[in-house]
Amino acid sequence: MIRFLLLSLSLLFCTFVSAQNYTVTPEVVEVAVDLDTVEHAQFVRAPAIIRNHSEGTLRIKWERIVNDKPDCWETSVFGVWIHSVIYTDSLSFDLASQDEGYLDVFAHIDFGTWVPHGGEADVVLRLTNLDEPTDTLLVNYHFSVTGGATCVTSTVTLEEEPIRLYPNPTTDYFQLDSPIAAHQLTILDLTGRPLRSLAVQPAGQYDISDLPSGIYLLQLKDRSGQLLRTMRVAKQ
Repeated sequence: MIRFLLLSLSLLFCTFVSAQNYTVTPEVVEVAVDLDTVEHAQFVRAPAIIRNHSEGTLRIKWERIVNDKPDCWETSVFGVWIHSVIYTDSLSFDLASQDEGYLDVFAHIDFGTWVPHGGEADVVLRLTNLDEPTDTLLVNYHFSVTGGATCVTSTVTLEEEPIRLYPNPTTDYFQLDSPIAAHQLTILDLTGRPLRSLAVQPAGQYDISDLPSGIYLLQLKDRSGQLLRTMRVAKQ
């Protein structure tokens, strides 16, 4: 059902807007992997190529607007900016005239567990030409992984649930303004080690003045413990 809805969304969206200056091939990326035939599988790659057909450099922004995946997976976006981005849901980059580059999505199928898990995932990227905001398209990535262990699916539609995190970077505290039904906030270091768990308060301030400078992960969970969102905060 989720795949049908995503493909319908893509077709409907493209009826009104279509990219004129660049393309992504393919616009629907299908990847299937059997863990029983792959040694030491840690991630699965869904490859795509973005091409600039214009006579000038394009400034393009991608946004990960759907991230439908098993709880024990994580997804990251890899492209012409060279590095893989896990905890970022949007990024801008330049693409030179007549140039092309990767626009891949990786499913990390053993994220935090060291045990590969089977399952299915859908990721949707929305691309926008920042010089021509109507020059926009959607790219769908579907992962089907069989074998290995199993875990449940968590559906997150990112653009429908905006969260304000500020100040970021910060020195002493941060504040969250969130419309989603978050109950618990967990602060982790970049290795995934939990540092503290806090109850979420409306417009609450969270003191991290005692933590060393660096980057920390913030996980929001609902009352049942299901992960709703992961974000980053920089402590100066």
